[in-house]
Amino acid sequence: MAARGRAPFLAAALIWVPRLEAQLLSRAILWAYLFWATFGSWVIDEGGGDPARVLLSLGLGSAGALLLVPKDGLEQKAVSERFVPVAFRSVIVLILILAMTDTLVLGTNLLVHVEDRWVRDPAALGFFGAGTVAMGAAVFGLLRMRAWGFALNLVTNVGVAVVSWALDDMPWQLALGLTTTAVLQLLVGLPLARRIASPGAADPSPLLARLGRASLGLMVVALVAGRAFHA
Repeated sequence: MAARGRAPFLAAALIWVPRLEAQLLSRAILWAYLFWATFGSWVIDEGGGDPARVLLSLGLGSAGALLLVPKDGLEQKAVSERFVPVAFRSVIVLILILAMTDTLVLGTNLLVHVEDRWVRDPAALGFFGAGTVAMGAAVFGLLRMRAWGFALNLVTNVGVAVVSWALDDMPWQLALGLTTTAVLQLLVGLPLARRIASPGAADPSPLLARLGRASLGLMVVALVAGRAFHA
């Protein structure tokens, strides 16, 4: 599991790679760390212990990095020659960041269950395994501008949001976090679905920019609130 500790360094290195996929992955890593830090701040009771301080530092550091990364990085050319959206690029890029973040979060859970609870919790193992594969496939499809990638992303998010609450041993904080990111992707995807149905629909780029900043702020508030709750 040492790879998880090196992920922030990977994110920092990817920022300097002039390709869209690298820029997306770097931001997804930072969002995933912010997600886990916020989740941990609510479930770890040792308010004054080292784990709580580490999570707070990690979460605030990730949020700060997300604020500082160059915005023009998302305008870089993609390695995939098929990724040439003529409209709604901002929508597709945001969906990709959220989908990559979910893939990392689900994949991390999968690794934890494989290491610690392979036999004891087969339902959770199946959930995280299927979610990781499906969301990863959706990212692949979206990068290749395939309609099935967008459809798979929507279906997977609905499945994650529903099944996460049906598992007996799933912490409610984790279920809430997974549901929140799933709902965000569904809401962001609605304008794209509307554009497919009605070609004259407007591109909501300014609204999405404000939504991204608001989401980051809400995550930081939740992180600090969780830390204060267990102080």
